[in-house]
Amino acid sequence: MCGTALPPPPSPPPPPSPSPSGVGTRRSPSVPPKRSWTWSSARAHAATTTSLKLKPRQRCCTADASCVTDTNERRSSSGVWSTRGNTLMCSTAAAAATAHTPTLLSYALQAAKHSAHNTPNVFAVYVTKLVLEWIKAEGGVRAMQRRATARAATLYTYLDGDGAPFYRAAVPKQHEASRSLMNVVFRIGDADDGGGDGGGAAGGDVELERKFVADAARDGLHSLAGHRSVGGLRASLYNAMPLEAVQALLVFMHQFKLKYAKTLKARQAKRRAAAAAAA
Repeated sequence: MCGTALPPPPSPPPPPSPSPSGVGTRRSPSVPPKRSWTWSSARAHAATTTSLKLKPRQRCCTADASCVTDTNERRSSSGVWSTRGNTLMCSTAAAAATAHTPTLLSYALQAAKHSAHNTPNVFAVYVTKLVLEWIKAEGGVRAMQRRATARAATLYTYLDGDGAPFYRAAVPKQHEASRSLMNVVFRIGDADDGGGDGGGAAGGDVELERKFVADAARDGLHSLAGHRSVGGLRASLYNAMPLEAVQALLVFMHQFKLKYAKTLKARQAKRRAAAAAAA
């Protein structure tokens, strides 16, 4: 789109001069002279007319660098123009948009709908700009990939090693290629602990998992509850998460394990005895 600035509207007529006696004279209503359309008057008529006259020496240039000058046609082979406010808006009608052009980026569609087809979420676009600038400043996509791999490897190594069998990764190590680098899902206890909680990886000790989330929040570690459709525990390691935060989580996880390892073993023994008696 392009815009050509328009001249300001004409100044209002001067007030009537006072009569010799000091009392203002009454003026008869003035009749505006007939004149050609200017931008200030044409824009009010734009919604109902298909032919407006361009003011002399004003041009509308489209994206393909061709211009419409002193024409009465709203459409031309080079583009579409229309008046919006005090600005002449131009866009290419056919060449600018293809079958793969998103509607948000189609100038032809925006012009046809007078820029009211859909209002972009400009705040989200602005935040996206800031995030992309930050990623670029931090080293780009490759740097983000290296950091994500380091964060996830730190947590998975603990789950598969010192944290087991108290903690258990929802995706086992033999399926390591399917593990997420962004959302590490894990459970407390064996696969048969907690039974029908509807959670992922055949369940876990739901009571201890809730205790884990509550205690972690008190230590400043938040949003560790699993997704409502999966359950369990989940550590989200997005791009802005530093490796130091993962290390702080491991310290808490190890302390929680030392505190409740005996509690988990006692519950597991009780559940197994109850299952054997029922059999």
